Amino acid sequence: MTSMNCSCKCACTAITVIGSIIVGIITAILVATATVAITPVFLWVLLGIAVVYLPILLLFTALRRGEGGLCICRALTAIVIGILGTILLALILLGIALPATGFLLPFFAGILLFFFALTLASTACLILCQADCNE
Repeated sequence: MTSMNCSCKCACTAITVIGSIIVGIITAILVATATVAITPVFLWVLLGIAVVYLPILLLFTALRRGEGGLCICRALTAIVIGILGTILLALILLGIALPATGFLLPFFAGILLFFFALTLASTACLILCQADCNE
């Protein structure tokens, strides 16, 4: 097995954060212009994905204990932040009835999609670090 030292110089996690910010801004703009609607079904799906993904991530880290390098820890940190942010924002949006014409819904929708995009992009970063493709 390779040593997983990943000399990726933080580029992968930085790219995921920047890309997730862009996704969040685009989502907020689309929701504000009423091009995209945030429905309760969509929120339940995001919540379900995040809740199921958390134990899978826990199992992954338990199996890989002691083998990780710095880039794996960075990717795992970003994934956990993304999962917890997705769960929190989905619960907030499910619990509070926000008017579709208000300015808070696009703001919360943008943050929600930022966290979800961070989860997905950081997972790709973790896979690249595991495969040692970041050199």
